[in-house]
This record gives sequence, C-alpha cells and structure tokens, in this order.
Amino acid sequence: MKRFLIGLSTLSLLFAIGLFVAISTDRMYQPVVDLLEEAADSALSGSFEDAISKTENAKALWDKQKAKTATVADHTPMEEIDRLFTEAEIYAQAEEKPHFAACCAQLASIVQNMADAHAMNLWNLL
Repeated sequence: MKRFLIGLSTLSLLFAIGLFVAISTDRMYQPVVDLLEEAADSALSGSFEDAISKTENAKALWDKQKAKTATVADHTPMEEIDRLFTEAEIYAQAEEKPHFAACCAQLASIVQNMADAHAMNLWNLL
C-alpha cells in the first residue's frame, strides 16, 4: 500500500508541476506576442519609432522570462528567438521597415509556438 501511495503522490506532483508550467507559460508569453504583433503592424503603418519601442519592451519581457523557461523548454527555439531579436535590432538601425515587420511577425509566431508547446492540450498529452 505504501508503494501505491508513493507512486500516486509522485504522479500527482508531476501533474501539478505540468499544469503550473502550462498555465504560466501562456501568461508569460502572451504579452510578448501581443507587443511583437503590434510592433509589426506599427512598422508597416508608418509608426516606426512606436514599433521599435514595442519591440524593445517585448525583448525586455522575453529576457525577464527566459531563465524560467529554460528550465522546462527546448533551447533551440529560445536561441532562434534571441537571434531574431538581434536581427530585428539591426533592421531597426538600418530603418528597413518591411524586414523589421517581417522579423517581428516571425518572432511573435515562434514565441506563440513556445507557449503552445507547453499548453495542456490533447496533442501534447499524446
């Protein structure tokens, strides 16, 4: 009976940790995704300084949450996100608005995919 309770406790703990990770990753990254999508729209609509500001805010939020995510996530997409933030910074300095907007849209997509990869849904459980 003790072994059964130890096993049940262990599985319950792992389930609770997984649930916590699923809920917190969506909360952590949704503001980053929103800022990057707004930055892409702003860059294309002509508010380039506003787009740069939103991207800098998104980068600050990403950097703040990155260490927490690194404990539970694959590092390959995280490295890709860091690379794209650097690329967006270069496009901003060169004032290449279409490339900057495309880079922001791609960043938003990858960050959203990171959050989705840790969500509690059927395809992640299978």
